[in-house]
Amino acid sequence: MADGDVVQLVGKGRLFGLNVFNVFHFRDMGGGGTTFADLASQFEDLGYGNPTVANFTDDFTIPEFTVQRIAPTVGPLLSFPGTFAGSSAADSTPQLAVVTTWLTDTGGRSGRGRTYWGGIGEDSFTSGLLISSVKTTFDQRAQSILDTWGPSGLNADDYRLVVWSRLQNLSHLVTNFRTHARGRTQRRRAG
Repeated sequence: MADGDVVQLVGKGRLFGLNVFNVFHFRDMGGGGTTFADLASQFEDLGYGNPTVANFTDDFTIPEFTVQRIAPTVGPLLSFPGTFAGSSAADSTPQLAVVTTWLTDTGGRSGRGRTYWGGIGEDSFTSGLLISSVKTTFDQRAQSILDTWGPSGLNADDYRLVVWSRLQNLSHLVTNFRTHARGRTQRRRAG
């Protein structure tokens, strides 16, 4: 890896027998202290660990994380086992998700990204809105991610969370986030 390379981390989840992918991008900042295996393990702990696990239905698991360099050239796809399993016994609507928008200093669509946290128990919502304690939990989760891979994060010398623009073939450093109060329909994209 070289300073400035972009790495794609994918949490390959399963929800009611369907594949659910959460994709995150990181820019290598040249520190060299974090391996791909470390990145996958740290992200599993921060992205899906306590207390968030209680909001994911027990029908949702992430048995695998993949990490791959995607820019400036594509590197080998590496796979790491995931151990995440939701713990809520509540029913879940497969398409219902909590959405975090990742913000950068760049305006427009290429300067913001979204994470759809699928597999959330229906008891986390009232009339389509997140109950306040669940929104707080996801705000804390996003803040933990920024505290690790944000502007002054613990691992900011190794990797920084970025929004990857496929259209521009550029990465934009994430500086902030917003958790949506309303549940959203999980996006589906072919290929």
